[in-house]
Amino acid sequence: MTFTSNNEKPLNGASVATNSVSGGGMTSSSSESRTRSEVQETAHIIQKDHKIRRFRIMTIAVLFIAALAVCGGVHTSLKRAERREFENRFADQAKQIGHTLETELENKLRAIDALSVTIASFARSQTGQWPNVTVPEFPYRAASTLSVGRAISVALQPMVSADQISQWEAYSIQKQRWQQEVLAFQTKFPEAIRPDSADGTNTSLSSGEKRVFTDPSRVSAESISDFVFRIDNGKPTRVTEANVALPLWQHAPVHAPGLPRTNFDIYSVERNAAALDQVMQNHMAVLGQAFELSESSQGHDLPSIDSILETQTWSDIWTQNGQPISAIRTRQSSPNVEQNQQSDGLSSLSNGLDGPAVNIFYPVFSDLNDNRTVVAVLALTTKWDSFLLPNLPPDPNGLIVTLQNECDQSFSFEITGEEVIYLGSGDYHEEAYEKYGKEFMLVADSSVFTSVSMASGYCSHTATVYPSSQMREQFATTAPMVYTVGTAVIFLFTMFVFVFYDYLVQRRQQYLADKASKTTAIISSLFPKNVRDRLLEDGGQNPSGVTGITEVKGNSVDNPSGPPIADFYANTTVMFGDIAGFTAWSSSRQPSEVFTLLETLYGKIDSIAREMNVFKVETIGDCYVAVTGLPTPQEDHHMRMVSDTPRLCITRLSSNPFLPVSNQYIVIFYSRLSLQGGC
Repeated sequence: MTFTSNNEKPLNGASVATNSVSGGGMTSSSSESRTRSEVQETAHIIQKDHKIRRFRIMTIAVLFIAALAVCGGVHTSLKRAERREFENRFADQAKQIGHTLETELENKLRAIDALSVTIASFARSQTGQWPNVTVPEFPYRAASTLSVGRAISVALQPMVSADQISQWEAYSIQKQRWQQEVLAFQTKFPEAIRPDSADGTNTSLSSGEKRVFTDPSRVSAESISDFVFRIDNGKPTRVTEANVALPLWQHAPVHAPGLPRTNFDIYSVERNAAALDQVMQNHMAVLGQAFELSESSQGHDLPSIDSILETQTWSDIWTQNGQPISAIRTRQSSPNVEQNQQSDGLSSLSNGLDGPAVNIFYPVFSDLNDNRTVVAVLALTTKWDSFLLPNLPPDPNGLIVTLQNECDQSFSFEITGEEVIYLGSGDYHEEAYEKYGKEFMLVADSSVFTSVSMASGYCSHTATVYPSSQMREQFATTAPMVYTVGTAVIFLFTMFVFVFYDYLVQRRQQYLADKASKTTAIISSLFPKNVRDRLLEDGGQNPSGVTGITEVKGNSVDNPSGPPIADFYANTTVMFGDIAGFTAWSSSRQPSEVFTLLETLYGKIDSIAREMNVFKVETIGDCYVAVTGLPTPQEDHHMRMVSDTPRLCITRLSSNPFLPVSNQYIVIFYSRLSLQGGC
C-alpha cells in the first residue's frame, strides 16, 4: 500500500468543501461524539414523543371531561327549567286557590250577614219580643242565602233563657206552620233549596230522575217537639236547667219523612259550645269545627236519634219519657209504617251528602245601633269543597289542599280539572313536596252591614296547598334527555374526528420520520456531526464555536440547493493512498473477490483511523483519502498522519496476513505492502 507523498509535508492551509464529498468516515473521537450525540438525540426524541403522547391523552381526557360537563350542564339546566316552570305554575295556582278560599269565605259571610240584617229589621218592626219571633217567607230568604253562600242548609236559633223555656215551647207549637211553608216552597221550586246542589258535584240521582219532596199536607201538628231537648246517646232529653238554650227554629231545607229536629238545643252539642260562646259574648262570626256529613242528621249538624224512634211521633216519645203533653195540642194517632213508606220514590235530601262540612255561626242583633245585643244565632252549614270549586285555576291537575284547624282536625282534597275529590280525614300530601306547601289563613274582613269580624282566637283554620307527583309529571318531558344525548353525540363525533385525524397525522409523521431517519443515517455516515447538523438544520450556517472561517463560494442562483458548506482549516494533513498493483490484480478476479478484499482491508484501516483520530474522507476504488486536523483541530496532525497511523497499519496488517481471498494472492499482497509501506 503506497502513501502518496503529497502528504509528507503539512499543507499550509486546506479548504475542504464537505458538500462535494461523496463518501467518507470519521475519526474515533468524532465517532464516539456522534454516537453520544445520536443517543442524546434519540432520548430527546423519545422524551418529546412521550410528551406528545401525554398531550394527546390529556386532550382526549379534556374532551371527555368537557363532554361530561356540558352534557351534565345541559341536562341540569333543562331539568331546572322544567322545575322552575313547575314551581311557577304551582305558585300561581296555589295563589289563586288561596284567593278563592278568601273570596268564598267573604261571600258566605256576606250572604249570612244580609239574612241577619233582614231578620233584625223584621223583628224591630214587629210588636213581638225575642225569642218569640218567626220570620215570614223564610224559605225565600233562605233560598237566596243558600244560593249566594253555596251552602247546604241555614238555620235560625233564638237565644232562650231558663225562665223563657216554657213560654218558648208553647210559642213554637203555636207557630210551627212555617214548616209547611218551607215544604211548599221546596215542592214548587225543587232546585232552589237542596243541600246536594250547593257544590254542583252530587251525582246521587240517575239521569232524568226528579227530586220529589214530602207533601206539605203530611206534616201534621205533631211534626215538632213539644219541648226544647238535647240528645244523649241517641235518646232525646228535655232541657230544663240550662242558663241559655239555642233551640233549632226556622231552617231550610226541612227534611221529611223522619223525626223533625225543631227545638233541638244546638248549644248542647259539645263541639259547638265554645264557638257559640264567641258569637253570643263577643259578637263575632265563628268558623266552627268540621263534621262529617255522612254522620249528620240530613245535612244539619245534629246528633242522630235511635232509628226506632224515627218512626214515632214526638208525642209518643215524650209520653214514654213521662213528660206531660201541652194542652194546646190534640193527640193524634201515630202513623203506621205503611204510611211512612208512601213516598213512592221519595228520596231524602241527604242522599249523596258526604265529606266534611262546617258551620258558620253568625249573630243576629236586637237592632242595628251601636248599643245592640245578640238575640239569636244563625248557622250556615256548608261543605268544605264549596270553598274550592268557584274560580278554580286553569287546568289544575293533582293539587292537594289540606284544611286544618287548631282543634286538631284536618281534611284533604285533590283538585283535578274541574273536579274536587275528597281524599279523607287527615293530611294526604306527599312528603316529597312538603317544601312547596303554600299556607293560607281562612280569615275575612268585617261584614258589610253589621261590621261583624271573624273570631281569630277560636279554632283558627288554615289551608295548605301542595303539588303532587301527578302534577309534576305534567312538566317532565324528554327534552333534557334528548338534548343531553344530542350533545353527547356531538362530543363523541368530535373526539372521533380528533382521534382519526391524529392517527392520520401520526401515520404521516411516522412515514416522514422513517425517511428522515434513513436520510440522517446516510448523512451521518458521510459527514461529521457539525456538518451533518448544518446540512439538516440551518442550511450551511457556521455554528458558533467551530474553529475556522466559513467561506461561502457561489450563490443561490448557481446552487439551487443552497449555499455550499465550506470551512477553512489552516493546519491539516491530507493523505492519498492506494494499493500497488491493484489494477492488474483486480482485473483477473471476480467482482465479489475484489469487493471482499477492499471491504476487509479498508475495514481494518477504518478501525485504525478511528483509533488514531484520523478522519476518513472517502475511498475511490483502491484509493483511500484521509485527513487529520479536522473537523477537530490537532496540533500533531502531521505526525499522526505520516508516521503513527501508517506504522500502526503495517503492524496490524502484518500480524494477520490472511485475508479472505485466494491464498496465493494474499501472500504476494502483504509482501508488497511491507516493502512499499512506511511513509
